[in-house]
Amino acid sequence: MGLLLMDIGRGTQDILLCRPGEAWENSIQLILPSPTVLLADRVREASAGGEDLFFTGETMGGGPLTKQVRQHLEAGGSAWATPRAAATFDDDLDEVASMGIVVVGEEERKRLSSRRGVRTIRTGDVDVGALEESLMRWGVSFRVGAAAVAVQDHGRAPRGMSDRRFRFARFREMLSASGDLAGLAYDGEELPAHLTRMQGVKRTLQGRGPLLLMDTGFAALLGILSDPRVREGKRNVLLNVGNGHTLAGFVDGRTLLGLFEHHTRRLDERSLAGWLDGLVDGSVRNEDVYRSGGHGAFVREDARFPGWGGVDVFAATGPRRTLAASLERPPYLAAPYGQMMLTGAFGLFSAFEERWGSYEE
Repeated sequence: MGLLLMDIGRGTQDILLCRPGEAWENSIQLILPSPTVLLADRVREASAGGEDLFFTGETMGGGPLTKQVRQHLEAGGSAWATPRAAATFDDDLDEVASMGIVVVGEEERKRLSSRRGVRTIRTGDVDVGALEESLMRWGVSFRVGAAAVAVQDHGRAPRGMSDRRFRFARFREMLSASGDLAGLAYDGEELPAHLTRMQGVKRTLQGRGPLLLMDTGFAALLGILSDPRVREGKRNVLLNVGNGHTLAGFVDGRTLLGLFEHHTRRLDERSLAGWLDGLVDGSVRNEDVYRSGGHGAFVREDARFPGWGGVDVFAATGPRRTLAASLERPPYLAAPYGQMMLTGAFGLFSAFEERWGSYEE
């Protein structure tokens, strides 16, 4: 039995499988296309073959999958989905219906699954069975005894409220109570109902031992702190430039004093530098980030923001980190245990240890 660590982003799913007493360097490490990318490819294949679509399974991240389904529908194709699968495209099922997807009950699954010309696609962020089966083909026996998974979950916002505003309203609640990065995670029992994507992961992994769930951005920032160079500092700026989203945080030790989150595609060197300047002097504002197309920002009112002169280490990670590498004030490119793409997984491990202590078989 082992510990499964999965950081699921827009472009990739970064997987670390560890067993007690095994060095990280000898652990099984996988960087694969994210589930939303893989399923988008299946939708593209179905559309090219003139097939319609039936989605069943768990709520997962939309992203490229949602975009490809929209193209399928715009081209005249049809699509059906059970409620949990339908929430992949929008938590408001009326919005899903307005896209042209017919939401059906579970009792329709057998009829639609056997209908000629309809391709069934099972949704879900985690497929443990496929992972274990794939490893068995290489003669590797691995069974999950505990798991920690990171996804970006905006949460089910009240009708009429922007999911970006809802996300940062919840962030403000969490960070005002405690900004400790390792504490910004949930075990399966305390997971809020509005985090529907995480709820889907929880149902998938039910019965496989302790489970920890965390936002991808927070997992990445916590993982950066595993880098020895970053640990030398105390008041650090941590930046994760992901395929879909960019999150930066100003920390004192492990305590998050301020952050902003934006869409990576909307950033260039100049705008990124401006938001970082606002972060380190405490002037970044939620409304400014939101109006520019980002998610938002948060700064603790009782925190001191010293500007760049008071920053010990500025460190960056993420698959799009080269955006930051050419800044006038370039960051140190963090790579915990020599594996940049597994930064989020190492953050998950830190949060898991904080909650349950060292993992034991």
